[in-house]
Amino acid sequence: MNRWERRIKRKLKSIANNYALLPRDPAHQHESIHRARRLTKQLRALAALLPTEFQRSLRKIMRDQKRIVQQLGLLRDESLFRQNIQLLGATLDPAHALDIESTDKSNFDIESIDIQDPLNQLAANVSRIQHRLQDHNGAIKRQHVARQWKRSCKQFIKRQHQLLLSPSLEHWHALRKSSKLIEYQLRFLRKYSHHAAGPLAELIIDLGKHLGQLNDFAKARESITKRKSPLGHIITLNEESAEELLTEIEQGCDQEMRAASGLMEQVLPLLQQLIALKSRELIE
Repeated sequence: MNRWERRIKRKLKSIANNYALLPRDPAHQHESIHRARRLTKQLRALAALLPTEFQRSLRKIMRDQKRIVQQLGLLRDESLFRQNIQLLGATLDPAHALDIESTDKSNFDIESIDIQDPLNQLAANVSRIQHRLQDHNGAIKRQHVARQWKRSCKQFIKRQHQLLLSPSLEHWHALRKSSKLIEYQLRFLRKYSHHAAGPLAELIIDLGKHLGQLNDFAKARESITKRKSPLGHIITLNEESAEELLTEIEQGCDQEMRAASGLMEQVLPLLQQLIALKSRELIE
């Protein structure tokens, strides 16, 4: 077993252990969902560094992982939306207070969801990947990891160019996904990489925060416009209050876009510098 295979297997084992340790108690539901989403991003970033043929064998597992986390993400979005909408509403006249009502007559409660089964499935999927990797001893080499990392960097640059040509929310969202992939790859690769990876990691982390906030603003705007929360609960809100909230959200979106654009200008030359390096120069 070579050095890079050991490193990846060690990281995969750490992810598996952290999945197993996620609290299953409903009282810690929000914490578990947040940590599960982060762990899945780590897993996706790690899988993207594996040889292409091995990635193909993991597609079904990774699709299942993505589906489960998206479902858990809806709970996170609902909870965040309720918190944010109440904070924004608190600055308005009491007569404009928000009244969030459920479309479900059973008065669906996001606090009552049992997340034990999806968390167990996430952990089981990681075990399946570990077993697959065990059957491919010696298949992961430095040049494979370097090539796949460069591919992630090139994908980010492509997303950035698309955004410059058409600054739609769809392209902002695609850039956010690419930035998260690079961020979690850098968290793993940084100590083994060229010195330029350090400054890049700091910039990418900051960029991810702004893109994440922009994404939350966009979801909030959609919910207010449609008068429905992420889980489909009806929001009773008069037009004056809605306009005030939408104005605040638009201002927030503009602020996050400006901040993200400034960071992208700093990220691009560092990515280009890393892409130009040979494998042995890029990572140890």
